[in-house]
Amino acid sequence: MLPDDTSLPSNSAGQWLGIVNSTSIGVSNIVAVKFDTRKSYSEDIDDNHVGVDVKSIYSIQQESLGPHGVNISSGTNSIATIYFDAKGGKLIIYVSTSGDLK
Repeated sequence: MLPDDTSLPSNSAGQWLGIVNSTSIGVSNIVAVKFDTRKSYSEDIDDNHVGVDVKSIYSIQQESLGPHGVNISSGTNSIATIYFDAKGGKLIIYVSTSGDLK
């Protein structure tokens, strides 16, 4: 998560994940990688996915982890590596349970 202000917004608990609230959603300068074990919203693809959130708690990009052999609810340790390619403007996320992040 990359906030421009390190203080938590008021009323940001619960569904707001401590990063936005009902009035700052869409205007807060944040980027978050969300490892989601609940299908909380109809927009969530499933209950085992990684999402990229920009200025919101709603993901602009999601990827289901099941087809990649990863279940983040299983109790097995998962490893994630997050890269940002500033030249290409790409955020690259690898998630694994085996340690192989390719």
